[in-house]
This record gives sequence, structure tokens and C-alpha cells, in this order.
Amino acid sequence: MILLDPIHIENRCVTYQVWYAKNYTFSALYHSVNPLRLPAMPLKNTTLLIMPVILATTLSCSFRNIDITTHDVPELTKQSELVSKGVLPTQTQAPTGAGSGVDIDSQGNIFFLHRSGYGFNNNTLIDKDVVTVYSPVSHEIIGNWGANQFKSPHGITIDDNDHVWITDIKLNKVYQFDPSGKLLKTFGQNYPFYMEACLKVRNLLKNLPCGQNEYTFARPTDVEVFSDGSFVVSDGYRNSRIVKFAQDGTFQWEVSKLGKADSEFYLPHDLAKDADDNIYVADRRNARIQIFSNQGEWKRTLNFPELGRPYGLDISKDNYLYVADGGDSYEFESGEQRSQILKLTLEGDIVDRYSDFGQSLGKLDLPHDIAVNDLGRIFVAEVKNNRLQFFDQRID
Repeated sequence: MILLDPIHIENRCVTYQVWYAKNYTFSALYHSVNPLRLPAMPLKNTTLLIMPVILATTLSCSFRNIDITTHDVPELTKQSELVSKGVLPTQTQAPTGAGSGVDIDSQGNIFFLHRSGYGFNNNTLIDKDVVTVYSPVSHEIIGNWGANQFKSPHGITIDDNDHVWITDIKLNKVYQFDPSGKLLKTFGQNYPFYMEACLKVRNLLKNLPCGQNEYTFARPTDVEVFSDGSFVVSDGYRNSRIVKFAQDGTFQWEVSKLGKADSEFYLPHDLAKDADDNIYVADRRNARIQIFSNQGEWKRTLNFPELGRPYGLDISKDNYLYVADGGDSYEFESGEQRSQILKLTLEGDIVDRYSDFGQSLGKLDLPHDIAVNDLGRIFVAEVKNNRLQFFDQRID
């Protein structure tokens, strides 16, 4: 057995040549602006040997940590027109779990995606149902499904044909179901053997290239589907891209770069589309919304203090953009525990803001996704409160 001493890396690039059995080879450049200490690693010389090579100090390294954007969100200046009307599940219904996603089918049925008591980084298949379907009128449960199919379900989308699309950030797949939960299609190639380790390191070294192809997802967060069956995936926690596929899963285009400039992302977290098939991207850690054509061309960016940190998006039938702001507590230990709902025009003008943090009726704790039905009722999936809360808009 070979024992490598701890290695200290500070403001320089290091190449790790990793030789695996059967002549597999993987190499990558590593860089950290802040010191990074790698622990001592016991390695069997018959299976794995890691040789660190310190590159010359003249080597220019382009990898950089990206600062998380934070807005100084102003206080509300007027009373919101939104009124909480209740939560699901009700006290007489079975509890769910952390609210992750919500969408509405053509009949008005509400599909609530939750984690059924399991955590974000769960590593085993959840043995309970994770999709609960509620009647649009009575809010009675009319369906439950999804047991033993997911590890960490994240985003849910219902297309024009009432197919239900769900992303899983641990299985790194995008799934298409019929409304009853029958699996129709699976998208996303399995990782090569080295990929997970590389992606974990890339959590610290943001621009580390891990050699993925266009068909491999790394914690995909959401889907939007066009009328011709083609679809866009936001991908996601470990990638920094949106990627479009044809109906059969053939790659069409991607916008894929980590950063803060236009057409760059730092955690694309949710998607919405308007009547012209423009794609709206909740660029979470950049605290903004970017808009693209359905060909991947950047059109404009919404970025202003009131926006907070967009987690979830939806566009209503009457062409308003609704935003769930989940606050900053998941980005920083001392981040603001803020929860907002915003109603915007598609140009970004503020129509309404609702903000009230907490656990009781009318308060929100980490709103993760949002959906609006044809009558203007707003449904918000809450992570911390383990529920789906719904709001109506006052009509004078």
C-alpha cells in the first residue's frame, strides 16, 4: 500500500494524473483561490495511483471561484394583494415531506412533488410516494405515486399532453411519466466511473473540467417542454447549463458556462416558458432571471434588488411572471431567511410582492417552486414547512 502525504494547494494549479487498472486514465487541472488541504490517502498500488505534479508557477490558470450574488432586498412599500387560503396536506391528510415542486395539468389537478420525509442528499431509493395529486376544487387527494423510483426528486413539469416530467438530482436523470405514474421515458446517460469524484471536487473548484458529454446530467433541476415535444433541461447544481433535446432525446444545443455575465449561470434552478417559447431561467446563485429564445439565444436579464434570490418560476395564462424567492439561508450560514412571492410583467416590472417568513398560515419558509392555475390561484411548494400553500389575489 502507498500512502500519499497531505498536499496543500494555494493559488496554483495542480495536475493529478490518475492511473486506473485496465489502462483507464483521467487527468484534470485543479485550482483554488483559497487554500485547500487534501487528506492523506491510502491507496493500493494494484488498483489506483495518484501522482501530484506541481506545474510551473508561470502556468496561467483560468479556474476561479465565483462569488454568490446577494441583493439588499428592500422592505415592502405597499400591502400585497395576495391572501393565503390554505395549505396541503390538510390536518386530516397524510403528511408529505419537503416541498420541492408543483405543477398543474390540463384539468386543473395539482401535482405536488415532495421528498416524503427524506433529505436533499438522500442516497437510497425513497420507499414512499413522492407525488401527491390534489383535486382542483375539493383539494382531496386523487392520486399518490413514485415510491421506489427516486432518491432526491427536485423539479416537476407537466407538458401540453399531461405527461409528467421529474428530475432527480441524485440519480442524475430526467423522467417522463403518464399522469398515473407509469414511466414512459428516461433521459440522461450514466456516469463514467470517475465522474462522481470529479464532480465532488468541482463543488470547491468551480471550473474544473470533468469531461461530460451533452447527454450526461449533473444534478438536473427542472424541465420545460415545447409543443413539438422538444425540451430544455436546467442542469443544475453541478453543471452550469441549459440544454435542449429533440422529442427523441437527440441533443440540439446548450448554453453552458459558469459565470456572472450574460449567457453564464451559477446554479440554474428552475425554468418557465412564455407564449413565444422564450425560456426563463432562475439563475439562483447569481440572483437573477435570464431569458433565452427557444434556440438558446440570450435576450435579456432581469436583475434588481426586489427580486431576491429566484428559486422557482411560473408564467400564468395572462402572461405574468411569478417568482418564488427562497432567501439566502441556503447560500450562507448567516444568510437572510427571507421568503417572497413576486408577480412581474414579462418585461420585469413589479406588479406585486408578498413577503412573510415563518411557519403559520400565510407565512413561508424556503419557497422552492411556484405554479399558477388558470383562475390565478398561486401554489407554492415550501421546503422547510413540508407543505404546499395556496394564495388567491384580491379582486376589488
